[in-house]
This record gives sequence, C-alpha cells and structure tokens, in this order.
Amino acid sequence: MSGPVAERFEFASPHDGLRLCARLDRSTHHRARIVLVHGLGEHAARHDDVAQALVAHGFDVARLDLRGHGLSDGKRGDVPSFDAILDDVQGLMREAAHRLPPAKVVLWGHSLGGLIVTSLAWRRRPDVAGVVALAPAFRPARRPPRWKLALAHVLIRTFPAFTLGNSLDVRGLSHLQDVVARYRHDPLVHRRISSRLGLGMLDEGQALLLCEPVPSVPILVVHGDEDRITSLEASREFARRHPHVELVVRPGAYHELHHERDRTAVLDAALAWIDARLAQR
Repeated sequence: MSGPVAERFEFASPHDGLRLCARLDRSTHHRARIVLVHGLGEHAARHDDVAQALVAHGFDVARLDLRGHGLSDGKRGDVPSFDAILDDVQGLMREAAHRLPPAKVVLWGHSLGGLIVTSLAWRRRPDVAGVVALAPAFRPARRPPRWKLALAHVLIRTFPAFTLGNSLDVRGLSHLQDVVARYRHDPLVHRRISSRLGLGMLDEGQALLLCEPVPSVPILVVHGDEDRITSLEASREFARRHPHVELVVRPGAYHELHHERDRTAVLDAALAWIDARLAQR
C-alpha cells in the first residue's frame, strides 16, 4: 500500500527529556486522531500500512518510536519505569494536539503497545473516545521459566538496565513468511529486554487483570486464537472483568493481526468499531 510520506519530528520526553522520534500521518478529513503505539522490539515504521489504512479512512495518525526502540534515544530494550512510557505517550498526545486540527482521540496499540494504551486509559484517564488493543501483552502466552523470573528479580536489584534476549520466536508473528523475513532483517528491530521492563510488563498486565473496571472508556480487544506470544486467555479475563470491553477472537491468527492473512478484515472491523464509538460521542 502506498501513500503520502509521514511527517517526522522529534520531541523531548516529559519524563526525563530523552529525545523521542515520532511521525504524523495527515488525512484530508481529520475525522479523528489515532495515537498508535507499537510493540516490544520494533518501531513505528512497521505500522506504515496500518497508518495508511487509517488515513484513507479519514483519520490522522500520531505514532512514536518508544524509548529504547527504533530511532528514539535510550538503551535498546530498557526503560526506567512503566510510568516513563506512559509519560512519553502522553507527550506524543500533546505534540499531536499542537500539530493537528482538533479531533476526538482514539488510542491504538499492538502487543506491548496494547498494554500501554490500556494502562494509559486506566491510570491517567485521558479524554479519549476509545481504545483499540491488538493482541495486548496482558500476560505472555507461556509463563517465563522460574529460573528466568528469579534471575530478573536479582538483576532488577543489582543491574536493572542490563538486557538479555527477549526469547521471541519470530515464527509466531504471522503466517506470512515475508512478514517474518522482513522482521528478521529489519535493522531497527532489536530483541533485547531488561529486567525492569520485563517485570514491569508482567506487573502492569497483572494489575490490569485485577483492577476495577475502567469507567466509561470503550475498549476493543482483538486477539488471534493461535497467538503464541501473548495470552488470549488473559484477554478473555480482561473482557470478562470490564463491562466496556468488547473482545473479538480471530480464528487461525498469529500475533501480528495487522500483518496476517485476514488483515484487511481485522482493520475493517476495527475501523467500523471506531466509527460507532465516534458516533456516540
């Protein structure tokens, strides 16, 4: 899919001044503003096709490379805290508000990004029309081995920024082999994770599964039933607990729903859901 070139810009993190790289994709209709957050180890440009579909639907898109990812500064795979990530995304939201016409805001995230946007809606309560979380990382599909968790708890006390391989099986990203091949050879993709990021993700996911319902914020969760990276059962638990959550399970889909065989149907359904939420506000 081809489309207009995204406008790139940089801004300083409101958390600690770290240089963050971001991009805007402008529509001609400005029907809504989508704040898009990518997953662990990747970067915003891997979602170019998603952004172009959103723009074609009349939505502006703001996206950033998370700290320690892509073109943004920071040690690869490390963050000082989960709050730092939330601060960064809220910084992107403010930058987008300055640079784009007024519009209702929808948060959109995949994997770690899905965890981030859901956490942001719960903890910070921004004024948003809805949240779309694709394969959110509420919990890994397989529990980490006990030895790895024990090592992480030692490292977080002694060398919290020290990173290890994230053990991602890239074959579980998509049935489409060209997607897997591009991921393997993408120079901006990394496969590192620190103890404080890994444990922070586990803790935040568990907190969301146990928290009081997010008041009045509609949330769409989409998960593949063959996802081997993040837990479908955790998404089911989240949907059962929160009355404003709609869960859609995609049969036969791996982790990157937006890069799967039925990606057009996934995106069309998410766009229809957003349209319905915008009509209600």
